[in-house]
Amino acid sequence: GNGTFATGASATNVGTGVIDTGAVVNKAAWVPGDYTLSFVSPTNWQIVDVGNAVVASGTYTAGTSIAFNGVQVTVAGAPAAGDSFSIAQSGYEDMFSTLDALIAGLQRPAAAPADRARLQTVIGGVLQQIDQDSDHLLGIRAEVGARLVMLDGAESMRDNLKVDIAGSLADLRDLDYAEAMTRMNQQLVGLQAAQQSYIKIAQLSLFNYL
Repeated sequence: GNGTFATGASATNVGTGVIDTGAVVNKAAWVPGDYTLSFVSPTNWQIVDVGNAVVASGTYTAGTSIAFNGVQVTVAGAPAAGDSFSIAQSGYEDMFSTLDALIAGLQRPAAAPADRARLQTVIGGVLQQIDQDSDHLLGIRAEVGARLVMLDGAESMRDNLKVDIAGSLADLRDLDYAEAMTRMNQQLVGLQAAQQSYIKIAQLSLFNYL
């Protein structure tokens, strides 16, 4: 479907009416549910819900939008009295099921005008579903790409950490302990001298300079 609802033609239709995949014009007004668009005559239609309550009705003009509950569909051709079309909530469908539906539609006889009209409706629905599948695949591909970038970053950090650890280990293995002790003692002497200087300076006041 179009992400909100899916359309289809009844297998018993005898007219040449073809329904498109429809569109949502007001998401807030959409009432999720399964509906049936029926033609009470070649020029009059009505939409009923699962409880057979009439949701909308009107006069049919080929190619003119039929709107109800914030959505609209368009029927082309010449539907006959008693012909009906489904307008049902969209569900999840894998790509293989979509292709199976296309194959099944192409295998049906299409000699009569009504058969060709049903086939056209099936093909329109399948093409819409393939578009939805393509968008879904692109979204998954983008998500996987983002995760791969994160993994690459983590791998780079791990490699840098390994280099740092290897360097630290090399320093420890190659350490000249005598030279290190001498350097540490020199640093301690410098630190103690700095501490003593600070203590003396901290005890001075202005009177020491007068």
